[in-house]
Amino acid sequence: MVGEARRLTDDDFFTAGTEDRYLDVFRLAPDETSGGREVREELARTLNGLPRHGRTLGHDVKANADFLTELTA
Repeated sequence: MVGEARRLTDDDFFTAGTEDRYLDVFRLAPDETSGGREVREELARTLNGLPRHGRTLGHDVKANADFLTELTA
């Protein structure tokens, strides 16, 4: 487990500077209905209030798959 809590930042959201690098398959890129900085800040505050645990996975694909299978069982 990662020892420190990671908080969401602006880098975790699609912006005008990043949206053209990725296909918007989840329709998350900003548009005229997605709100602005205030909406992102409120979403980040809400998500940062949820419990979570960080986990750094290594290069062992089988060990990662086994861990994720156990985690979701």
